[in-house]
Amino acid sequence: MLFQKRPKLRSTLIWILWVFVVQFLLGNISAAFYAYKFTHFFEKPGEWNVSQPKNIFDKTWKLFKGPEFGKNIDEPLPDFPFKHLKFTTANGNKIDAWYSGVAVPRGTICLFHGLTANKSYYLSEANVFRAMGFNVVLLDFRGHGKSDGMKTTIGYNESEEVKLVYDFLKSRGEKRIFLFGGSMGAVTIARAVSIYGLNPSGIILEMPFNSLLDHIKARGRSFGFPQTIFAVPVTCWIGIENSFGVFTHKTSVYARNINCPVLLQWGTKDHLVTLEETSVIFTNLASKNKKLVVYEEGTHSSFLHQDSTKWKKEVQLFLDLN
Repeated sequence: MLFQKRPKLRSTLIWILWVFVVQFLLGNISAAFYAYKFTHFFEKPGEWNVSQPKNIFDKTWKLFKGPEFGKNIDEPLPDFPFKHLKFTTANGNKIDAWYSGVAVPRGTICLFHGLTANKSYYLSEANVFRAMGFNVVLLDFRGHGKSDGMKTTIGYNESEEVKLVYDFLKSRGEKRIFLFGGSMGAVTIARAVSIYGLNPSGIILEMPFNSLLDHIKARGRSFGFPQTIFAVPVTCWIGIENSFGVFTHKTSVYARNINCPVLLQWGTKDHLVTLEETSVIFTNLASKNKKLVVYEEGTHSSFLHQDSTKWKKEVQLFLDLN
């Protein structure tokens, strides 16, 4: 009897092992697909709305295929005078930007957009900054808008673009340079200031994620998928496919090397960035001149559009004091 049970137990264990192996392989194939599509843009993206699946099989299939982002080249032109600028990255990508000066400038503010957006996203903010007396520069990150490329590293390599603009303004003799960005744009600013040792007059960071892993977790959380099970393999594959240190891409680590004045802003209804992430970033900022502003009911989008009175007050105060 014992002899008969052992082969049966062994076959059961082998069957269970094969189930785990198949699940592991399918999970990694799915993660690799998702990672590739998450970091690449497509001329004709397919429909991908996992938030309203027809059924569990439809949701699983959409998760397996991953999202497809189109390159957003639709850029309404500014309603203020501007001129085009072109920068070139180390790998030869041409980076498109707009520069607009004012009559008696108090300095220059550079605006950096988030993932899948482009430089026109912050035209309203640029108008306000100009009214406050500042020149403005709006830039398309690589892979976005009118800049070269069809891929992104979610702020890692894009930090080079921040340095290119900063160095350009320095070469023109600009003394007061402020950097403004939201979401990926904010993370990119933090990385650039940290790794290149930039010393702007101040930076305004809106809703930056703490780490790439946290951001992918949030993506999984937003469509009801187990966060860690989803995020860890996807993050690993992003690193493998794009050859950069995904687990070192952390805003809270970059914050330790940021000594310039910082205005950090976050909204309580942000579905992609948590209070815990925001708090650890703020705590780790090396700057002695830092302020955290929380927007009640604020979502992961432009705070100017959500609460213009509060946004203008906080930003004006920050710029006046620095």
